[in-house]
Amino acid sequence: MVKNIIIIGIGYAGCKIVSELNVKYKKLFIDTDKDVIEKYNGLRIGEKICGEFSASGNINLAELFVRESKDNLLSAIENYNEIILIAPLGGGTSCGVTKKITELILDNNKSVKVFTSMPYDFEGKSIFQPQSKSNVIMFVTKRLSSLPYLPREKNGKWGIVPFLAEENKTVIPFEYDYCDNFYEYELAKVKKNRKYGFINPKNEIVIPIEYDRVGVFGFKYGVCLVEKDGCCGFIDKDNNFVIPLMYGTSSNEFIEGIACVEVNREAETYYKYISTNGDDAF
Repeated sequence: MVKNIIIIGIGYAGCKIVSELNVKYKKLFIDTDKDVIEKYNGLRIGEKICGEFSASGNINLAELFVRESKDNLLSAIENYNEIILIAPLGGGTSCGVTKKITELILDNNKSVKVFTSMPYDFEGKSIFQPQSKSNVIMFVTKRLSSLPYLPREKNGKWGIVPFLAEENKTVIPFEYDYCDNFYEYELAKVKKNRKYGFINPKNEIVIPIEYDRVGVFGFKYGVCLVEKDGCCGFIDKDNNFVIPLMYGTSSNEFIEGIACVEVNREAETYYKYISTNGDDAF
């Protein structure tokens, strides 16, 4: 299994779900309730504040627990870069601490995925109206197995693996100087021999690896900025030029349908805004 992935159950419902998941990676159980933590051998937060009690539906109080237990939380996730939180929003712990724990993880430059829901009937009294358990274990397992891929570096080369990959399982082999994740149109930006292009999940080259630069946002807005031989233009997902290579290298990509481009006319250089069809935006 991938050693730097950990799944964390938050609150009674989160701990119960995580305990029943049949997965091959590290688990951590977090709650304010002493009995729950003893049952799952987990990490109790806010112990000094709540003593023998739990959050008992108090969201504001639960947020203070994260501050009190910050060092213990950071120690528990120290060796993990990819963290999954399971937190059905029923009691005070899950409702109060999930956001704060997520912020704590992000502030420490770690990746986090949060799975949440309305509460389940096995949780008992809750802040929201409970829903039927309805095969929750199978649902969460299915959602976890469908998480997106992740680019990784290995021995100086980049490839792509499933988010919950077992050891040595890859989607894209480690053969690129750099690669990004799959985004719009299931295309991933790759770099090889100082040139950029795009591949699909079958490692087939969809956009030739021939460009000196491609846009950071890729095809997020339908077209992608590319640079070649000192000029910039915009292509579609089939590598057709929507806007030809006619602008300077300081041109920017589209954001909300508008791009700022560099225009070079004889001895004059200026900037203007264009729309995705190449017309002046203003």
